[in-house]
Amino acid sequence: MQCKECGYRLWNIQSRTCPECGKDFKPSEFDYVPSSVAFCCPHCDQSYFGTDERGHLTPRAFECVGCKRHIDMDEMVLRPGPGYEERQAHQSENPWVERKKSQSSFLAWIKTSWRAMMRPNDLAKTFGDRNDCFPASISFLFFNNALITLLGLGVIIVMVGMETLTDSYRNNHLETAAGLVALLGLCAMGGAFAAFIVVSIWAMLTHGALRVLAKPEGNFRETFDCLCFSNGVTFITAVPICGLYGLSWIVGIWWPISAGFMLAKRHKVSVGRAMMAAWVFPIIAVIGLGGLIGYMVHTVQKQISNMATEMVSTKDVGQAILKQVHDDNTIGPDHVLRLLLSDELGGIWEWQLADNSPTNWGSGFQEGCNNISRVFDVQSSDDSVAVYKKHITDALDQLPPLEGPGYRFGSVLFLYNKVTTDKLDPQLWLMVVWPRASQPQTVQVFFADGRTRRFDVTKLIDAVDEQDALRRKLELPEIGSLDAINIRPIPLLLSQTNMMMDFEHYDLSKALLAVTQDDGNIGPRHVLELLLSRKVATALFDDADKDDWNSFNTNNNGMGNWHDQWIYQARKQQKQALKQTLASLPPRQGPGYRFGQMVMVYDGIAKDKLDDRLWLAVRWPRNYAPEQTRIFLADGRMIHVLARDIPRLLVEQDQLRSELGLPRIEDLSRIPEVTLSIPDVGGGSANVQGGFNMPVPVGSHAEAEDSSDAHGDASSNQDE
Repeated sequence: MQCKECGYRLWNIQSRTCPECGKDFKPSEFDYVPSSVAFCCPHCDQSYFGTDERGHLTPRAFECVGCKRHIDMDEMVLRPGPGYEERQAHQSENPWVERKKSQSSFLAWIKTSWRAMMRPNDLAKTFGDRNDCFPASISFLFFNNALITLLGLGVIIVMVGMETLTDSYRNNHLETAAGLVALLGLCAMGGAFAAFIVVSIWAMLTHGALRVLAKPEGNFRETFDCLCFSNGVTFITAVPICGLYGLSWIVGIWWPISAGFMLAKRHKVSVGRAMMAAWVFPIIAVIGLGGLIGYMVHTVQKQISNMATEMVSTKDVGQAILKQVHDDNTIGPDHVLRLLLSDELGGIWEWQLADNSPTNWGSGFQEGCNNISRVFDVQSSDDSVAVYKKHITDALDQLPPLEGPGYRFGSVLFLYNKVTTDKLDPQLWLMVVWPRASQPQTVQVFFADGRTRRFDVTKLIDAVDEQDALRRKLELPEIGSLDAINIRPIPLLLSQTNMMMDFEHYDLSKALLAVTQDDGNIGPRHVLELLLSRKVATALFDDADKDDWNSFNTNNNGMGNWHDQWIYQARKQQKQALKQTLASLPPRQGPGYRFGQMVMVYDGIAKDKLDDRLWLAVRWPRNYAPEQTRIFLADGRMIHVLARDIPRLLVEQDQLRSELGLPRIEDLSRIPEVTLSIPDVGGGSANVQGGFNMPVPVGSHAEAEDSSDAHGDASSNQDE
């Protein structure tokens, strides 16, 4: 019971002014331990004891039982109760409100913050006089947030600034230091004002929620006080560097909980209702922030998608198409890949035709066409460039005549099929940028007169009808739907990344036809026999990559424990065990089996009754849905078809198989795997340059190891 101005003890004083400094006081301004203070009638000295949470009388005004006079609590003389000392009768003080006594704001900040974290109920009891507590709560809020901003961000700013200060090329170090100090001050003030705005909004929402959910005894100021002092839990983010980044999520949960306990104590409502009111603003903030971030991400993605279409050089590609005129007066190549390989586009690479999106930059081609520009890399040898160019050219030469208005490559629709020089109407579309991975709001169109124009996507769709009317007039194939224009399946056996491998190791038909079983049927008991003898590449079966035909460092590509380096990492005993397992496989029922991404359907086909139209194997991945796929035929060819055409082709294949007395395929996805126990020899190698068992030169140690037991257990990874 001390004067808040000078600290004078105010027990046994009937006047309402401090004898030492003259400051007015009232007993109701102080908090006491319940039933520990005697409130004595100023007329007859009758004692009463306060029993509420603040140790005050209830009610505070009444008729004295001794002298029958009407008295008020603030008129009474106070003394410590029997058995209580003065320090026991007075409740614990608010360290921040009473910081003048300790002469240390920093120490008061530490004590107040600790109570906010660990004893929020006790801190709520120490708010004291409302008029004194309100400015104290604001000052605590500003001090707390300014300090944690300085400690949290200041260290980073100083560390960055020290590098500048020690820069030998800078002479004006004083100016740099002054700038750092100013920056620290701005950060501190910014953090404090931001916290004040947040708490003000939070307090308004919380007090409104309290009025709806309960009947709070306090006013808005007390709600504001609770939120300000509960902000002390944020002092843990003052830990330099890691505090603001690693502990903020803890504060985000702890602060509303601490505030809820304070609100319940201060407003005398249930803890549950106080918690509900305290969490209104955080929940709204999280939802609002999440919506804002989602909107910003959506907006940025749209902008990036529009930027992606800007990268497509329709004008340069279109001019190259117009320049190429054939003997029948038709324009353009059978495929734009020929222009890329011939350098006629003058620096335009295939990534500029890619179907770009925020999550898939520089991709969107059919398998085998993703890395074409890498063949022209300065690090590529002349031989490798020639090999790969010839490989693509040979594949393009196998393309059948194109039907319809055109084809898609990457993000571009090429619509110049059957267009002759006498049909180059200025309004005729030759190219349309029509991405599928991204969803731009505007796209480019290249016209037959060399113009490039941007269209809003919705308007472009409406303009297709006008374009088809023009095409009917010019007797050209109609577009119909832009989404219905497909790729041209290009029979590329190798991609640029594995082009240095032997082509024979990708000729699955040849490898299957070269094997005849004892019963006269073609093919091995299991295709693993071909992999063990290094006849075919593991990459043929690797169900891992939808964008390019590579193998990755993994052994979960639909092949059990088999991976691209199994044969080099396995011991001789493991290889022998696998060979014995394959030799003891029982006869299969049905058309075949699955291994990786390949469905093998050669079971039951006799060598002397081969029909060239029979399928031996079909690429049909499980991990993704390819746009084009490969079929290996009994005549030794490998054909490429659109995946969506497989059901129609499968009906024809099953009719042929029924005529030949062979099991029908019916559904590729339902062909079962063969249960095998492939020894686990560890993960695959990091060799993504082809991803298959490299052919070993004749006479090498690795080849000799397969036919000799001389090394025994020593034929390990190092020997091979």
